[in-house]
Amino acid sequence: MRKKYDEIWIGLVTGFVLPFVGYAILLMVYEWADDAGWLDRGGLSYNFRERTLALVAVALNLIPLSYFQRKYANRGVRGLVTATVVLAFIWFFYYGRELLR
Repeated sequence: MRKKYDEIWIGLVTGFVLPFVGYAILLMVYEWADDAGWLDRGGLSYNFRERTLALVAVALNLIPLSYFQRKYANRGVRGLVTATVVLAFIWFFYYGRELLR
């Protein structure tokens, strides 16, 4: 029996929206901590912050992945994993050249 919210498009929407919202929130928290003087920028590359926060934002998809798996929403998992792989490829394309030097 198919569950009400077990749809590929729900996984896709969740997989793309959650990292973008998560990135925005993480960036605000990081800037707040930087303004408060809690962070030291010494010794880091110029885009370390945005690169790391983007990777953490993509990794936020593990939370709904666990939820979909517990609810046996296999189509939702498929959409979520598809969105995660697309975002991971975009991340690697954008930051990979710098990391592979």
